[in-house]
Amino acid sequence: MATKLDWDALRHVLAIARSGSLAGAARALRMRHSSVYRRLNQIEAQLGVRLFDRLRTGYRLTEHGEVMQDAAARMEQSLQDAERLVAGADLKLSGEIRISTSEIIGLYLLPRHLRTFRDAHPGITLDISVTDNLADLSKRDADIVIRGTDAPPE
Repeated sequence: MATKLDWDALRHVLAIARSGSLAGAARALRMRHSSVYRRLNQIEAQLGVRLFDRLRTGYRLTEHGEVMQDAAARMEQSLQDAERLVAGADLKLSGEIRISTSEIIGLYLLPRHLRTFRDAHPGITLDISVTDNLADLSKRDADIVIRGTDAPPE
């Protein structure tokens, strides 16, 4: 028998399994108790198996129910992972950062951190100017100036 369960059906199975009751599932799904009950009956009829044992203390998964819960939980996790990847795609940083630094910092201290930065932010291009001339941030000579000093400003 070819059945076609949709994600909504699997959400119902998960909600009942996690809460152990129709009332808890109804709260989690923001639905009426009777709607969850009808939907569960439809799902079980569609599959031709019982997914839950109905007990006085609540609903307990059958063997078939455990299989469906595991599959639904994996699908839920896959959907969440996909949402994070897609949502995060717009948050990737890109562009150019101009850094002005002294010779000692530019040649000896900064390079050890550049690989980590580039791995974390591949869309950012670094334009590093190694010079002892002072860059003027207000004139946008550089985005970041790194200098060593004995008397840092307050």
